Amino acid sequence: MLSIIILGQEYKIQIVNEIKDYENCDGLCKVVDKIIYIKENNDSDYFNSVLLHEIGHAVFWESSIGQTSVSHDLEEIIVDQIAKALVKNFNIQPKGDIVCQKNKKKSLTKKIKQ
Repeated sequence: MLSIIILGQEYKIQIVNEIKDYENCDGLCKVVDKIIYIKENNDSDYFNSVLLHEIGHAVFWESSIGQTSVSHDLEEIIVDQIAKALVKNFNIQPKGDIVCQKNKKKSLTKKIKQ
């Protein structure tokens, strides 16, 4: 299983066909369980944005911002815009085996701790 260290905490990453109980959801970060679910997608920029968005939720939680009075709506806007900016403006791509279906055959530079 893939994993990533976020502010000293290990989060498992699962790429799934669907996210149960979340019909219109392409990603989900369960901060208490430390699991990030990403719905497989053929568009690499969108996939990467969703992954970075969910990592943003983990950063919010692990940095204790998520335990403050920041509303869920504001958190969603912040993590979404940061994720999109990283993908589009800085060509941020995940390392290792976390890639969208379209790019599965490409070898990336470094594997995320498994």
